[in-house]
Parts: sequence; C-alpha cells; structure tokens
Amino acid sequence: MAMVKDQLFGKTMRKSYAKYQEILEMPNLLKIQKDSYQWFLNEGLQEVFRDVGTITDFSGKLELSFLDFTMKDAPKYTVEECVEGLRAKIRSMNDAMGIPNTLKDFGILEDEFKAASDNLYLMTDDGSYGEHGFVTVKLQQLLESGRQYDEVLAIGPIPMMKFVSKTTEPFGVKTIVSLNPIMVDGTGMCGGCRVTVGGETKFACVDGPDFDGHQVDYAELMSRNGVYRDREAQVAKEHVCRMEAMGKALI
Repeated sequence: MAMVKDQLFGKTMRKSYAKYQEILEMPNLLKIQKDSYQWFLNEGLQEVFRDVGTITDFSGKLELSFLDFTMKDAPKYTVEECVEGLRAKIRSMNDAMGIPNTLKDFGILEDEFKAASDNLYLMTDDGSYGEHGFVTVKLQQLLESGRQYDEVLAIGPIPMMKFVSKTTEPFGVKTIVSLNPIMVDGTGMCGGCRVTVGGETKFACVDGPDFDGHQVDYAELMSRNGVYRDREAQVAKEHVCRMEAMGKALI
C-alpha cells in the first residue's frame, strides 16, 4: 500500500506518493550552460567540421580539409556596459505602470520596480492605492506633458494593451505588447495561437509573443481568446484532481 504524506511545496500543501524523501540538490544551472557553451567552442565545432571530412573535387586534384579555427573578435560590449545598458532601457520603459487594486495586499514587485526605475507610478481602478485611474490615464498625462519616450512596453490583459496602444499611437511612440493567445503545442504547428499583425497571420509561440501594438487586430484576438470561455467556466466548477482523489481514497 502506498504511503501518502503531506508535503509542503512553497506555500502549497500537497500529497506525496514518493518512496524516497531525499531531495536532490539543485545544480548550478548557469555553470552548466557556460560549461556547455565552452565545450561547444573548444570541441563541438571541431566535431561538426570533422564529421564533414575532407572534401575532394571531381578531378581528385584539390582537397579541402578542416585543420583548426580561432575566434579572435573581442565582445562588442563588456559585462559592465551590458548591465548599464539594460538599466537604462528599464528606466526608459518603466515610467508608467498599471496594477490591480489588490496590489497593496499582494505587493507585486513594487520594491523591485522602485529599485529599477527612475519614476514609478502606481495606478488602481478604485484609488485604494497609488493614484486613481487606469494606466492609460497616467500614460496620457505623461505624453501630453511633453515627456519623450523611445518605447512603451505593455504586458497584461488584452483590453489594457489595446488601449495603451491607442493612447501612444497619436504621439508616434513605438509600443510593444506581449500577447497571450490560446496555445497548444508551442511550435507553430497547431495554429491555435495565431494572431493578425499588420494584416499578416503570425503565431505568438514562434513569431512572438512580442508584437507592434499598433498593428495587432485586437478584435480578432479577443474573439479567439473567448472561444472556450464557457467550457473553461464549466470545467472550473466540475473538475476533480485525480491525484487528490487518489490520495483521499488511500487515507
């Protein structure tokens, strides 16, 4: 008979059916990635070229063989320049931010945004925290005040991204939206995540998810995202986790 135990994963208590309780130590994933890339430079490339072998012309008089290779070009930017460049980009793109009116309870990355931004504006629908209004209200004020922005990045509900794009369009500010249409296989084969951008069909899983906000067909996107809304609501009410049911049956 399986031994079922309660085990805490983060803040969630779950049922564990594991025979062994030892937890493997998390490897240094960054080191693994760096070592893999170094191996690719030192050995992997040479293996690829050697697999091709010696190439001989049709006359048998000329041969092309791989001997060795070098990579002498220094990186275009130092690590410090890349970090500072990223900070500058964050500062230029995070002058306005829309948040739900429950942020005071959840504290969603507020401290992190403050540390990375020159200006952080907190907007809530009911004015219970930060300023009263949608994110587009503050964005409109900033643009009308003459503030110059290179780019606006909108991530969140589709209606919010739609109206952020409509707000920036008259000012000619480049606006990028991160779309979240229905996805199935994540390879572009099923077509479930297709969106129309600039009159062309794109697949968010392979072409995106970031697109020009001024070119997205939001009406089509919202219509497609709502196809399974009734079914999702029904499943949310009726679904029973099989693992949880098994656990209760064994207890």
